[in-house]
Amino acid sequence: GRRPAIVFEMIEETRQPALAAYQNNNPLDATGLGAAVDWGKTGWPAWPKYQPIADVAFEAGLPVFAGNPANHGKSLSAARRTRLGLDDSLSPSQRDAMLETIDAGHCRLVPKRHLTPMVTIQRARDAVLADNAQKASGGKRGAVLILGANHARKDYAAPTVLNRLHPGHTSLTMAFIEVDDELKAPSEYARTFGGDLIPFDYIWFTPRANNRDYCAELKQKFKKFKKHSPKPKTTP
Repeated sequence: GRRPAIVFEMIEETRQPALAAYQNNNPLDATGLGAAVDWGKTGWPAWPKYQPIADVAFEAGLPVFAGNPANHGKSLSAARRTRLGLDDSLSPSQRDAMLETIDAGHCRLVPKRHLTPMVTIQRARDAVLADNAQKASGGKRGAVLILGANHARKDYAAPTVLNRLHPGHTSLTMAFIEVDDELKAPSEYARTFGGDLIPFDYIWFTPRANNRDYCAELKQKFKKFKKHSPKPKTTP
């Protein structure tokens, strides 16, 4: 009988008024929600791929909320940063885990010195996503947070922030993971997350969407970028 709120990582919290207005005016039709929140400008796959989630929410009369911070979290007020613990230092293990995840996510093509700012962005997004999920939950109602797998990790991401800020609340994480032909047992997937344990409560294995080698494509883009980048000037 619970009626949880649905919170999208893909929608910036600045779009919450537009989102609420659309749902109030179109309580049974989620088709135009993407246009209402400028989904096309977010960089995520086209709205029709995510609309089925909103369709279920609208049909059940569940409120939909925006979860992501604007401007990569750089615009957060000092008071909110303090409340979310973003001014506190990360533990070495959490920092190393985040760096490893970001490094692997960029196919190990980005110099390590450029990854530290990305850790700051990741932390801000995790914290704000957890904060907005808690606000949307309204206490006993609860919330379902739709987000990328690395933001759902229980070892350092949004669930960790949620548990720290609200220790009396519980959370459950599920990751949808494409099968890999080289990994023959569920336990072998742990190493894809940089450790010996899978950092989720459950994993739902799905067929592969395609067999594209995204790292090879990204590497090719890097080569083209370097080829056309101006060479630094030298002085005698």
